[in-house]
Amino acid sequence: MGFHCADLFEAVVDRVPERIALVCDDDRLSFLQLEQEANRVADFLRQRGLQAGDRVGIHGENSARWVIAMIAALKLRCVPININYRYESEELRYLLDNAGVVALFSQASFLPRVQAVRDRLPALRQLLRLDPGEAPAWADSSVDEALKRGAPERRFETRSEEDHFVVYTGGTTGMPRGVVWTHRDVIFALGGGTDPFSGE
Repeated sequence: MGFHCADLFEAVVDRVPERIALVCDDDRLSFLQLEQEANRVADFLRQRGLQAGDRVGIHGENSARWVIAMIAALKLRCVPININYRYESEELRYLLDNAGVVALFSQASFLPRVQAVRDRLPALRQLLRLDPGEAPAWADSSVDEALKRGAPERRFETRSEEDHFVVYTGGTTGMPRGVVWTHRDVIFALGGGTDPFSGE
């Protein structure tokens, strides 16, 4: 097993599937429930043509679905892109274009900001409502639909610890910048240089 965030998550699922993994507002998901929902969303994205290396934006306030979308992207070897929900349309356009976002999960209350600039985002092929409810007619789909149509089983290709993870920083000077890490870098930075599998 390599040093990939999705592999690490799946290793925990296999070890303690019934343990609570996520609590957010009224949502309480075990590792197995979180795994199955992320698998469904990942499978749905795959059905929509997403593949390894594609950039997937996540645009919403803290929620269980934000985490599900991120894990789904990681499972597919896509690159999750965090997006500050405070950004207005032009800031969004800059970040989404700069990152080359192919699929975007966006909370319903923020979708109009995306709609205002979508025609200037040539890479964006899929726009999905993140929170519960139907997608507007001009969006492509929703997480609700993904959870209904995607498969819950784990069926993914072998991942690489050199896959990318990108975090956009929003400072006080200039526009946001994407900081690129490999999955190996992320795991070792979070773990203080300790191999999470051997403990060494």
